[in-house]
Amino acid sequence: MDIPGDTQHHISVGNINVDITMVVPRLPGREETVTAEEGWIGPGGSAANYAVAVSRLGHRASLVSIAGVEASVLGVLEVLRSEGVDLSYVRVTRDPGNVTVILLPPGRSSRTMISLRRASRISVDDIPREGGHLHLASVDPGLVVEASRRWGGPTISYDPGGEAFRDPAGVAEAAR
Repeated sequence: MDIPGDTQHHISVGNINVDITMVVPRLPGREETVTAEEGWIGPGGSAANYAVAVSRLGHRASLVSIAGVEASVLGVLEVLRSEGVDLSYVRVTRDPGNVTVILLPPGRSSRTMISLRRASRISVDDIPREGGHLHLASVDPGLVVEASRRWGGPTISYDPGGEAFRDPAGVAEAAR
């Protein structure tokens, strides 16, 4: 539990992705190749992004996730550590992990994403009972309901991501 005046400890639960981002002059059509103007590989996933954001704001952030071997090999975990994110609750598997390809047309505020989710099965037993705020991102609404019953922290937030479309009734239940 956080002490007033202390920095709040956020527990962020969800995905670590290896994001492959390309800035393209336009989105390709069928059977077409477009040459990227820029590109980079780095960390992504709603839970990882949240943890980085709160860490940059001066709070303590711990990430609860399952990472595939690519996240370690490509330096994604090291980037998260360098941002001040505690990874002691991240389980790295030998299995392939989550990868997202992001296409960004320049000068536009839109993006096209292709996600491959393979390492996303987090259970309520993976979530530590500590910290002042629990944030769950792009996880099954049932996990949110179960975690809110078992977690002893004062506040909880939920970013349903794609679950809002896959399971709207479950997301509504989690919000209650």
